[in-house]
Amino acid sequence: MKKNIYTILMFCSMLCSVPVMAQNYIGSNSVLELIPSGGRIGLSLEPGTPIEGDVLTLKGGDTFSVMAGTISGGSSFDGKVAVGLIRNGAIVEILAEQALGVSGNTTLFFDCKISESTHVLEGDVIRLLSTSGSNGRYQAINSTYGGVVTQIPATNYEIPFHKINIPETVPGATIKPGSTVLYRDKIVRGRNYAFYVTPNKSTYTVIVEANGQPVAEQYGYYALNNVQGDIDVSIRVFDPDTAVTYREIHVTDEKRIIDLLEQWQMDCLSHIKVTGYMTHSDVYTIRDKMPTVSIIDLTEATIENNSMPEFALNYRASVKKLFLPNSVEMLGNNAFYGMTGLSFIVLPENLNLFGYNQFYGCSNLKTVWVKWNPSAHGHTSAFPIPPCAFRSTPYSYEGTLIVPQGALDAYKSAANWSNFHTIREELPIDKILYSAPVVTGVDDIYETLNSVTITSADGGFIMSNNDNIVSEVIVYALNGTVCAKQKTVEGESFVALPPGLYMVVVGNVSQKIFVK
Repeated sequence: MKKNIYTILMFCSMLCSVPVMAQNYIGSNSVLELIPSGGRIGLSLEPGTPIEGDVLTLKGGDTFSVMAGTISGGSSFDGKVAVGLIRNGAIVEILAEQALGVSGNTTLFFDCKISESTHVLEGDVIRLLSTSGSNGRYQAINSTYGGVVTQIPATNYEIPFHKINIPETVPGATIKPGSTVLYRDKIVRGRNYAFYVTPNKSTYTVIVEANGQPVAEQYGYYALNNVQGDIDVSIRVFDPDTAVTYREIHVTDEKRIIDLLEQWQMDCLSHIKVTGYMTHSDVYTIRDKMPTVSIIDLTEATIENNSMPEFALNYRASVKKLFLPNSVEMLGNNAFYGMTGLSFIVLPENLNLFGYNQFYGCSNLKTVWVKWNPSAHGHTSAFPIPPCAFRSTPYSYEGTLIVPQGALDAYKSAANWSNFHTIREELPIDKILYSAPVVTGVDDIYETLNSVTITSADGGFIMSNNDNIVSEVIVYALNGTVCAKQKTVEGESFVALPPGLYMVVVGNVSQKIFVK
């Protein structure tokens, strides 16, 4: 009996020897709060080294990281944020600490280590704390929002992993997880998963998608940010030198774009022309399935409800030039939101109704050609657009608005349209400048224009008169100046030009050429 009592006393003595900080009870009056802003989940914990299975029990000497976000209330806070091991409302050990360092909402990362001598007991938790002022007492950072994680069990913690299904190899490239990735096939909920895709040749193009949505390369790597569920990653590589980059696509009631092209064919497209009757689903196919397309010509197509749908091409950053269907009368909300590569667009003559945020965030949009002529529709002023239509674009300080002949005053006096830096009437050269695609190279046959073949050469270009029919050839500089004008002759003739980009017009047909 005495031996049993002695054993119990020794066990209690061992428990009492667990380190606990003096005056260590935490308060609950922190001015900081964990909120779900930006889709953050509160606290997440990732072990310092891979573990077997998904259940973690911490012990002395263990290392791990804690991500805390989003933290709100920093504008009125002058102190530190810490991660603590807590037992029954008291601090066992402060595991990491740092100054908040910002005035607004933020996410913090902590590298934590439990002391070798610390005994972690069932019921202990990992909590986020704040401290400020002279007494230095730690306050628990809580949340008034449901679903936000404010504490993590230190024992038997089931880590919320999500699967990352990413190929180990693909033809034409090598794949390597980022240095911060602990597991190749899974990630803790709320964390970022980074990886590298290195093509075998610098000319190869890499297409990365996560659950069917494109993932852009950032600073040399790809990142799946703030993972909230299982993700299937697809990686495709193609050689643009051998790929078909231009396609004319005719859609019908029976065949949509998605029915006419395989994904590998859409991957490498840089320029498309669509004809026939388009539905809104065709527009979304262009947005979601053609990651490299830069020129979209829809002028000869008709479209469902004569409208571009909401979010039509939003965030499709690869697109530089966009020609809408001539039949379009309305643009849905956010149709072109965040198209950061878009530099030029033609708004057809029947378009007279804008939704909200049409070109919001199109940071490179510098030329807009609007063809709606008020006088042709019995009006004296331009059709109204909301103030947000061109917000966060350079339109007010370097944007050009091209308007129909005779409509200059109507657009200059119209709210929001009048904010363009330059407003001018359309010129004959505009049709030439903005309708033909740019083709560059040396010693390539560019086009046969009304039986005249134009071939680039050093210091000019060669004209070959295929049918021996006399035609007038006019060469324009891109500012509209006529640089050369002459008749074709039998056989070949050479037109000398300084280096630069030109427009060659034969009759009513034109083509851009590049002269070295």
